[in-house]
Amino acid sequence: VQLAAFDSFVLARRSTGGIAAWGDATTYGATTSGADSPVPFSTPLTGIADIAVNDDGGCAVTTGRRVLCWGYNQYGELGDGTTTSRAGPREVVGLDDAIEVGMGRSHACALRAGGTIRCWGGGAEGALGRGSTANSSTPVDVVGLSDAVDLYVGEYHTCALRGPALARFVTCWGDNLVASLGL
Repeated sequence: VQLAAFDSFVLARRSTGGIAAWGDATTYGATTSGADSPVPFSTPLTGIADIAVNDDGGCAVTTGRRVLCWGYNQYGELGDGTTTSRAGPREVVGLDDAIEVGMGRSHACALRAGGTIRCWGGGAEGALGRGSTANSSTPVDVVGLSDAVDLYVGEYHTCALRGPALARFVTCWGDNLVASLGL
């Protein structure tokens, strides 16, 4: 029911709430590497409502609105308060109301039920939206954002769809090297 892809990796969220991976699947905790068809995770995940991937890991929102992440963690992109890489899913600290998750090259963000967004991981170019370039291994609030309804996370930037239904607008932050922010 949902696909997430980044470079040579693909995750699929199944209608049963589980997920499978293919491509270089070992990054995602699947049972084999270089799979050319979907491979189930070695640690089965169920009750998954949303998924995201990057070069070296993945994140999922559970039906209970918690966020789980796994993979490479040099910049804190797993959000578990460490920089220790993990083959299996770890719960992101301080998120119990997430409805959507996205991943960039070294950061991740979650849209929360109340319209705010929290980001974690690599802060280069302001990717975390908190007015600095510092990394954070736990989620931090995006400054000045309380009306988001959708989220897109690019390599080093993030955008939010905001506002009421008939007056939507987009706000972006992070790297603007190739006009990614629409400025």
